[in-house]
Amino acid sequence: MNYRLYYWSVLFRGDFIRLLLAEANEKYSEGTSEEIMDLKSMSPEEQPLPSMAPPFLHDLNNDIFLSQMPAIVMYLSEKLDYLPKDAFKSAVCLKLILDSNDVLAEITN
Repeated sequence: MNYRLYYWSVLFRGDFIRLLLAEANEKYSEGTSEEIMDLKSMSPEEQPLPSMAPPFLHDLNNDIFLSQMPAIVMYLSEKLDYLPKDAFKSAVCLKLILDSNDVLAEITN
């Protein structure tokens, strides 16, 4: 396994990450609800990276933790060579991810 994803077993923000990992044929595992609550319950000083809520991603090969769906998707996209090299096109990719995150925020309001 290269990654461990911590997200609830519902269709939502975690699916952007799941789909990207599946598209890249990356092996990953998923944390349990208990593990998510343990990470979420830690004080910011104890957390691997101060975070408020899942999704969390642990890059096992580099021992890196990330949170926030847009940050995780951009990190994986760069690492898995899915981002265009052109700065404008890369910025448009980020815009689309942030637009998706905004839509999800509106759905939950």
